[in-house]
Amino acid sequence: MHSRYGGSEIKRYSIALSSWSNTVETRLKQISVVVLPASRLYSGGAQLEGLDIEYNVQIAKRKGYLDLKRRIVDCINADGNKYLVSRGQQPLTEVDIRLWKFSGEKLHLVDACQDISKKTADDQVMKDETQRDPDLEVNSNVEFPGETLEPFISTSQTLEDDTLESAVVVVEVRDNQSQGFAFKFLKNQRIYIGKCEFCTQRKILKVECACKRVKYCTPECLDKDKRWHLPSCSALADDELKKGVSSFQRSKAARDGKVGLSNLGNTCYMNSSLQCLSNCWELTKYFLDERFKADLNENNPLGTEGRLV
Repeated sequence: MHSRYGGSEIKRYSIALSSWSNTVETRLKQISVVVLPASRLYSGGAQLEGLDIEYNVQIAKRKGYLDLKRRIVDCINADGNKYLVSRGQQPLTEVDIRLWKFSGEKLHLVDACQDISKKTADDQVMKDETQRDPDLEVNSNVEFPGETLEPFISTSQTLEDDTLESAVVVVEVRDNQSQGFAFKFLKNQRIYIGKCEFCTQRKILKVECACKRVKYCTPECLDKDKRWHLPSCSALADDELKKGVSSFQRSKAARDGKVGLSNLGNTCYMNSSLQCLSNCWELTKYFLDERFKADLNENNPLGTEGRLV
């Protein structure tokens, strides 16, 4: 059919279950796509009509984001470039489109498109902002109401590992390299793919704890892991160190060192030593008056930067 009718070829994967049986992927991934030509975004007015129409693109789940980008380029070229009248018969390439992920209400996307046509920012301001950050493309200076998918192009992340079913892939298309794109874009963005600290699944780690030591795939995993991570979170220790001893409230059940800590296994020897130290008034006063801060060695590469104290 491909040789007879043309278009772009759709391949289905054959997955080996054993040495004598295979399974073929028959249900491809359905991705909703919205095409936004940059030239029509800048023109505004009647040019924005019909740009919110969604199209379905089918692709194998084991494909990556680069394959998705190539698939979309093939679909646009096969459609006769009706979105880019000024481009003529020149086909699109991968560098001529930019992928965004949009999960909100479509009204927000329409408002962002209208803001591009109304944008009359000073060119010198945009130039100064670009000079401060060479990786920043100011373009129309309007931020996209979603997240970019461009950092995933160079990764091994497959479409099977992401949830694009509940989102729309917005394809921003430019007529030529001299015109540029419309939405504000930060180049050379980094993403982290690894094991989530809570669910232990290998996913895109989008959320980071304040201590910068652990990462999570979703904010929900961060909230669920607080019970186990907070006791060892260095950010919490830093916050306590800044507030000082005066921020602590005396417990109503305090016994002024007359009783020790509860034993955990064979910690009775350590607890006895701590109880003896806490009853040394000079040492207790040393900590309550926060005189210990002057003796902290925060630059020791083998230490905890004062967090242990």
